[in-house]
Amino acid sequence: MKLNRWTGLAVFFVILAVAFVCSCGDDDDDDNDDAEADDDADDDADDDADDDDDDDATIQGGWEWVPVSGMFCRDGSASGIMVRPSEGSDKLLIFLQGGGACYSADSCADNPATFGEPDAIELSATLNAGILNNTNPDNPAMDWNVIFVPYCTGDVFAGDIEATVGGVEGTQMYVGYNNTKLVAEDAASRFPGMTRVLLAGQSAGGFGSMFAYNAVAANFAPTRVDLFDDSGPLIAADDVLAPCYQLLLSVQFGGQTAIDEICPDCIEASGDGFSEFAVHYAEEYPASSFGLYSTVADETIREFFGIGENDCFGPGPIDAAAFQAGLEDLRDNTLAATGRWGTFFAAGDEHTCTLDDALFYTDETDGATVADWLAGLLEDDITDVETAE
Repeated sequence: MKLNRWTGLAVFFVILAVAFVCSCGDDDDDDNDDAEADDDADDDADDDADDDDDDDATIQGGWEWVPVSGMFCRDGSASGIMVRPSEGSDKLLIFLQGGGACYSADSCADNPATFGEPDAIELSATLNAGILNNTNPDNPAMDWNVIFVPYCTGDVFAGDIEATVGGVEGTQMYVGYNNTKLVAEDAASRFPGMTRVLLAGQSAGGFGSMFAYNAVAANFAPTRVDLFDDSGPLIAADDVLAPCYQLLLSVQFGGQTAIDEICPDCIEASGDGFSEFAVHYAEEYPASSFGLYSTVADETIREFFGIGENDCFGPGPIDAAAFQAGLEDLRDNTLAATGRWGTFFAAGDEHTCTLDDALFYTDETDGATVADWLAGLLEDDITDVETAE
């Protein structure tokens, strides 16, 4: 007998959500006791070196590390934001970091579970390319204030739940959506009087921009807030982004809070409808501009969406031709009618462009760079660019 969609979803979700049982016993305590002397000796020997390292490790590139009260990572550790003020600027870029998703043992292993000041210090040395390049005059946000929002919740910034994942130790705090609300509140109080705000993100942060926009726009109202989604396409075509997979991710990550607060009428009982967020935002904020970037055969997203194939039995990936057709369908039959969405569909299967100087400033599609297209978008020159390949 053929399993229907819901049976497949139930089986697949059980596989993903099997609880990890953490066992502790006396043997562990004995091991810890035996190791204490060695640990203490190692600590004493390393104290001076550690102090020197701490003194030398400073954040670079004009960035500051700012803890945000109530902001947490997937492992329960406290987190915050990286801030780069620009003296005299009345414009703000809020950028959401990418980094995959955590829904199985394998995917969680590739997804960061924590982000604190040491991570910010390490990252700051290289956080100056693409849209974050503050010396390139081709960057439409070159001299803007910047808030960089780290990604450590594994939920594409959509979550509001604590859950378990089979094969992954401990409870996972999928609180990315709540984090973005806290960031929006902090940003509005930290940077009052802004005349323009751009919310951008890549990969998980691209999807996240579609969930975070509601809170950012509300906190900065009546200031105009634009959106740039790099490689997080909420495609409408069911053969690319299956309704069962949308429902699965909503349940796994606790996305119902976001749905209820953004657009409860957008989502059907089957889980389908996240593409309607784009229409909702354009209707609610008709003075704002919105942009979506993707390559026409983005291999990473085709793998990610591929889990939804065969009634959520996978294994994917989505066929490249089907993915391109899904992008074009989203553009032509959902976004175009709003008059406020522009798209940039580049050749190839690479994933994301916003933090790469070559992809952002140099590579052209139909005679346009991403930076030029985005600059036009911010000036209400909303266009669609697509490779001829």
